[in-house]
Amino acid sequence: MNTGNLTREHKLMIAAGGCALFVISMFIDWYGAGGFGVNGMDLLPSGWIFLILGIAAALAFAAEAFNFELPPPLNGALVGIYLSSVLAIITIAVFLEGTGGADRKIGLFLALIGVIAAVGASVWAARERR
Repeated sequence: MNTGNLTREHKLMIAAGGCALFVISMFIDWYGAGGFGVNGMDLLPSGWIFLILGIAAALAFAAEAFNFELPPPLNGALVGIYLSSVLAIITIAVFLEGTGGADRKIGLFLALIGVIAAVGASVWAARERR
């Protein structure tokens, strides 16, 4: 794939998709053993806050990609980068944390892929000028 053909808007939509993948992964098991599993909403303290951060980051990236003016004079790409980087730090910390006998499940890997894609694509897009 030739990434030179990707526009800034494409990169922002990739970042929005990464945040959407994180939001979806919050409802899939992150850790488990045997028949027992814990999803991201139950694993993270105040999981609904991280769910709201993921939704807000995805909306900020999409607003910036579609040139939608946010009510306060904010740059949607920079707001999205900040929010997705918070999600990335939390997800990487949970990934590196000891499992205590439980196995990492697919939800954690999807969350990790989503936040890495979101931060990477958004920083890549922010480096380009409008």
